[in-house]
Amino acid sequence: MEFTIDFAQEINEFLAAERATGKKIIGIIGHDIIPEEIIRAAGAVPLRLIFAGTEPLTNEGGNYLSSTTCVFSRAVIGMFSRRAEEPLWQFLRNLDALIVSNYCNGDNACELVKHYFNVPLFRVYIPYKRTDPALTQYRSEITRLRDAIGQFCGREITDDALWDAIASTNEIKFKLMQLSKMPLLGSKKQEIFYRAMLFGSNYLPELDKILSQTDLFGPALKGKKLLLAGAAPFIGDPLIEMFEGAGAVVAENLTWTGTNYAMQFANTSVRGQASAIDELVQVFKKNESSEHYVPYSYEKVAERIYKFCADEGIGGVIYHILKFCELTGTLKDKIRDILTEKGLKVLQIERDYSASATGQLSTRIEAFLEML
Repeated sequence: MEFTIDFAQEINEFLAAERATGKKIIGIIGHDIIPEEIIRAAGAVPLRLIFAGTEPLTNEGGNYLSSTTCVFSRAVIGMFSRRAEEPLWQFLRNLDALIVSNYCNGDNACELVKHYFNVPLFRVYIPYKRTDPALTQYRSEITRLRDAIGQFCGREITDDALWDAIASTNEIKFKLMQLSKMPLLGSKKQEIFYRAMLFGSNYLPELDKILSQTDLFGPALKGKKLLLAGAAPFIGDPLIEMFEGAGAVVAENLTWTGTNYAMQFANTSVRGQASAIDELVQVFKKNESSEHYVPYSYEKVAERIYKFCADEGIGGVIYHILKFCELTGTLKDKIRDILTEKGLKVLQIERDYSASATGQLSTRIEAFLEML
């Protein structure tokens, strides 16, 4: 999806209108582990930083970070450095605070927005395991985050408020899961995912309209079906369009900005029996296919990719790596080996946001599709 000035202005107007009612805007780096429900329960608005970089932005970020740092984090820093003067990034001026964590080195690096751009930070430590001590640690971290955000927003976050936020977030995610099965081009589904992640419950009427007008059992789209895994495609990244422009259909985006986001929902049936914080811990516990999980996340990731491919008749996997990402970059070969042993074709794409590599990438895409 192209990131246009019009879309940037739409985001800016939405955030400005929410701030005008007294709500805080709290940013999240675009992965799947920080519970946005805590932000909503405080009456604030979560802003997921799911915007792709460009070569000039990553170069700008290189003034603050090493050139061997994740290209996404360099792009994020570049966006903040240009928010005062460049219309495309002026919506970031609405940001009141940012949550950063140890999810990856890129997430860690984004703490520089406090040092250079005076954006207040909330820091969260995410355990790498799902053992009982790790779950206790995670519970402590999100409890501390709940209290800190509540204080920042001037509102005590009660258990009922957090359960209400979980229910409203679940509604969005359930409907996005419905959408993921619809016979629509991956690029179209992805635009809808982006808007739902950015506008939350405000987008529900439009999402309901799309679902009501799309036949789940309609004719299948023509083209070789692919699954996208690894590093997430962000707004402004033409990756999905490149594959579909070559005649494929990206039937599943199994990353932070796709189905993996929608799958992380809580069990509201235990409301009244367990605290909302405890249920968010259970969501974290079940998320074993996150690349942040150790020691065997690559097996869990490969298992989930294979199951989706088997269930949906998908024969090709795109495993996307952003340069200097220590999670997807480290796991890529182990995941590829498991999937190829199971009979799937895998195309590994390691890239930055450089436009100069587009021609070579197009050639690789065409060659891969011919193998399927």
